[in-house]
Amino acid sequence: HLEILNVHLEQQTFPSSLGAMPRPTIGADCKDFVKEWNEIENDCRRRLLNKTIQHVEDIINDCNTKIQSVFDSVDNNKRLEIEVLVDEKLKPVLKSHGVN
Repeated sequence: HLEILNVHLEQQTFPSSLGAMPRPTIGADCKDFVKEWNEIENDCRRRLLNKTIQHVEDIINDCNTKIQSVFDSVDNNKRLEIEVLVDEKLKPVLKSHGVN
């Protein structure tokens, strides 16, 4: 998700979830009003996109911190055993996604 959001940010596009925005009814016939309305909408979309990216990054950082904490508390020999088991369980998943 984070990678997709960052691509939108780089390409100055918006995910479909930010695509549905209200249109003015009053002032819809005024070109300048509609232009300013659209600028406000796009600014809000950018802010929401940035806020979502920050939220996802915070979640990832929190998970990484927790993983590292658990990792640090496990004995080295046990860690190797766990890694082998995890690798075995991941093989079918990776294979189904075309990763060898």
